[in-house]
Amino acid sequence: MNRGKSREHYKLTTGYPEIEQFWARMTFNGSDLESVKLTEWVRVKFARYLGSFKYNSNYAINYLPGITGGDGWQKILRSVLNQAIQIVLVVNLVLCFCATIGASILLIRRYAAMYPRRANSEQAWLIQWQALVLFALPVLFLFFYDSAQNFYRSFFLNLLTAILVALFLSRIALTRVKTVTAPYFCLCGVVVFTSMAMNVFQFSNRLYAGYEGPSISLSRDWDGIGRDVKALAEDCCMDLSKGGIVLDDMTYDSLKIYPVIYPVTYTGLSVNILKATMADVINKVRPDYAIARCDALREASIGFQKSRNQLCCANFLNAGALK
Repeated sequence: MNRGKSREHYKLTTGYPEIEQFWARMTFNGSDLESVKLTEWVRVKFARYLGSFKYNSNYAINYLPGITGGDGWQKILRSVLNQAIQIVLVVNLVLCFCATIGASILLIRRYAAMYPRRANSEQAWLIQWQALVLFALPVLFLFFYDSAQNFYRSFFLNLLTAILVALFLSRIALTRVKTVTAPYFCLCGVVVFTSMAMNVFQFSNRLYAGYEGPSISLSRDWDGIGRDVKALAEDCCMDLSKGGIVLDDMTYDSLKIYPVIYPVTYTGLSVNILKATMADVINKVRPDYAIARCDALREASIGFQKSRNQLCCANFLNAGALK
């Protein structure tokens, strides 16, 4: 329904102060462990991670339409479903962590025992477990490394974790723990199918109607946007064939054929990382032009010279393109 190109940064500085703090440091910082206890740090991290999957009345940066109404049994159903989702997420993460540590220890011991004898009888078995460990370690690293725990990275990590747990459970005999695993697998199935039904009931109509959060609806007039982009290029005296264009998700389809394009999201992020101004970033990166939504350029502190139907252009080869 919606185009999957995030414009999260555009709203991070307006109306969501807690997300602005997360944006300021997107990756793990050792100082996180200096001011708080390790248990508190882990608790906050899990809360951010689990919060991305719950059914809420509103969502950070409006990446989904909030759930409104529905009292009585519907409210109880959402509460129970949210609890079940959190149980599945936590169990999957714990299984992933324990399986990775256990398999790593097992591999080290087996390889140490095999080396003097140069045995080959267990090589196939060891290679499979080694692949599992090599798959799991980066997933766990990403979970702990990402201090912001933004929703799209959390969903990506959940997908990888689910795949990893499925691979792990496929390699072990479950007969001894069947009394535990069977109910858990049933819980996972119920949660998945109930969530799918909830998604259809709560989100589909509004997404079909053209809801836009951190993404652009497919119902946009993309041919009209393409014409506006060409008109703006003429208005700002641009030779788009040169490339070096700052763009956003609304103008990407019209400008993706040109060389060297710069998403305005990451252009704005460069300012925070380099502790500089947008003028400094432009001088370092040296883009030639910018065509994006006017709001996106404003929030990135990029001035513009011409506008047309919510789109604006800036020619950095001419003076006055920066605020």
